[in-house]
Amino acid sequence: MKVNRVRELFRKDFAELRSNRSVFISLFVFPVLFLLEGIGSAIARSLTTTSSRAALVASYISGASLSLDLLLFVPVITAVTIGSNSIVQEKTTHSLEPLLATPITDTELLVGKAMTPLLPGLIAVWVCYTVLFAVIDVLAWPVTHAIVFPTAVALFQMWIIAPLLGLLGTFGVLTISSWAKDARAAQQMSTVIELPAIGLILVVFLFLPSSWEVLGLFAVGLAVVSYALLRMAIRRFDRPSILVSWR
Repeated sequence: MKVNRVRELFRKDFAELRSNRSVFISLFVFPVLFLLEGIGSAIARSLTTTSSRAALVASYISGASLSLDLLLFVPVITAVTIGSNSIVQEKTTHSLEPLLATPITDTELLVGKAMTPLLPGLIAVWVCYTVLFAVIDVLAWPVTHAIVFPTAVALFQMWIIAPLLGLLGTFGVLTISSWAKDARAAQQMSTVIELPAIGLILVVFLFLPSSWEVLGLFAVGLAVVSYALLRMAIRRFDRPSILVSWR
């Protein structure tokens, strides 16, 4: 796989995304709302004058956990918002045909197509996590005299779980977009990917014990399913049929 081909395809698709301002701006609504919830929780805890230092640190961590968990929804939501129409729309407008006539391989094309739905959501998550860490530490320091964030679990969510969820959502919607015959069907079927993924996040982070065993198994499962979806998308992406059937 040649990285320069993937990079150029990403640049093209990202430029098209930025030109659609309403869609581009809407990608940041949920991250900002989740971030504000975490900041509000931290401000409320900074006003307390009770409990010991250890209890206050635990209180800040507990208060931020909801926002950190909610931010994990963002890569999946972004993947569905952008990726569901990425291939089917170009098939219906025949703008995909000139690209298929180039030496780019199916794997390079799909990976390049995956970058635009994947990276905006991930960058939004990473920025929001970093800002929330900094705000909580600034607010907590006068009462705890300790660095509260980042914790090991928060870093694992930020750098491992969030990208894997983004890959799961992205490869899932790309597979659907390759199958679908029109943009509306692709959007509707992509919701089938989004809802179970969101439900899985809720179960793992809200109902199961927050242990390294649970997080590790969750990460491995996400990696395996994401890879399987990528292989499925590559097999399903039938270049000859697109060139012939969509004329």
